[in-house]
Amino acid sequence: MNRISLCMIVRNEAKTIAACLESARKAVDEIIIVDTGSTDGTVELCRSFEADIYHYDWCDDFAKARNYGLERATGDWILMLDADDELNVQDRQTIRLLTEGEQTDAYFFLTENWVGDSSDPSILNYAQLRLFRNRPDFRYQGAIHEMIPAISNARCKYVPIKIIHRGYLDTLVQERQKISRNVAILRKELACCPDDPALLYYLGNEMLRMGQMEEAADFYEQALKQSRCDGEQRRCFLPELPTKYAYCLWKREQGEKALQVLQEAQAHAPKHTDLWFLLGNILFENGDLEGACTAFATCLSMGEAPPEYPSQAGCGSFQAAFFLGLIALEQRNMELAQRHFQAALRMNPQHLPSITQLCTCFWIQGKYDQVRGMLDRVSSPVKDMDWTRFLAILNQVIDSGRVDPEVCTQSNVPAFFNCMAALAAFHKTDTVAALLCQLPHRLLDVAMQEQWFYEAMGRYWLRAAVCLERSK
Repeated sequence: MNRISLCMIVRNEAKTIAACLESARKAVDEIIIVDTGSTDGTVELCRSFEADIYHYDWCDDFAKARNYGLERATGDWILMLDADDELNVQDRQTIRLLTEGEQTDAYFFLTENWVGDSSDPSILNYAQLRLFRNRPDFRYQGAIHEMIPAISNARCKYVPIKIIHRGYLDTLVQERQKISRNVAILRKELACCPDDPALLYYLGNEMLRMGQMEEAADFYEQALKQSRCDGEQRRCFLPELPTKYAYCLWKREQGEKALQVLQEAQAHAPKHTDLWFLLGNILFENGDLEGACTAFATCLSMGEAPPEYPSQAGCGSFQAAFFLGLIALEQRNMELAQRHFQAALRMNPQHLPSITQLCTCFWIQGKYDQVRGMLDRVSSPVKDMDWTRFLAILNQVIDSGRVDPEVCTQSNVPAFFNCMAALAAFHKTDTVAALLCQLPHRLLDVAMQEQWFYEAMGRYWLRAAVCLERSK
């Protein structure tokens, strides 16, 4: 039986390292830890898993640190993980079986990258090299976002073994100052290779994480120009580049240019579902409901992007169905909206935006028992259920015909007006009038100043900026 060495580089990973090692320990025969200066008990935790610890002076070069560990591994195969990774325990035996074959030199696994708020993260899926033969020519290059060039000429295969990566959740990014670290290394590398499209692209990513859209777009534009030399010949494969560039252009109110970037990218990457998903978002915001509907329907027909394309989870499934539901609501087609939201929930039963919108569909129709039933489907407490909790309170208000003081608190006023806009948009003016007559005097002026009561505003009530922001 072939032996497997788990190789990792770590520094101050005490919060995550134990979960990582516990998930992988039964899949490997040896654990090689390269520590670059931990001071928080990481080394002691690793020793508790009988790991071999090697200390390495950090020199702003991930490839050198990884290769330092590879040179000390004695296994026939290398499993490469980060300290904030977690292997699905059900896949441990599969990894063992993969190493027994003679036809493959390296395996790419599915990395499920959790990004943003840990209570409701966005998920980016992509294939990543994780398991390869322990050969001297398989060595990393690149100070950051390091790769093994020799793998391109090896016998490689993708297998759907999932690894959850939590390193880019907001709390971990802030605690470890990842952005400032990455930017410093990338700028240093870029000074030596100013035309490297990958370095330009990765710098754009860091600017995007900081919300600096103009700087991000500039780096992406440079990367796009440098990613091709002789006409359309590709210098490197950066499948996310057009999507992120178009997104930045859109947020900088350069929608037409963003559409051009997407259309060109679709010709080169016809299977990358995310391109059509972003197109749908842009057209939706522009009020082109027919075009947006076509784009999201195309996403559903395509399905999720193949593993060679990094892809936001749901672009070819529940998220596309969710936006089709929003379009149907704007078209005042309640029955179709419900079908789309229900379809989204069949694909992802815990998709909170779909639960929220389906609740609201039932609420507008006065089906309050069904609203309560939907709320009961939420299996765990989540911070972002304020809207659905508010609906539960508002149900009682509608049932009784009397405004409860709780719905008029400062934090609930925007949601209250949104609900009134929803009712007005669906011509339930009697209910709206009855509730407005009971508003406290301090809110009457606010009600008169708000434009929510115009039916045209009904098309905004469910769009909810938070839903769009989470669909990035």
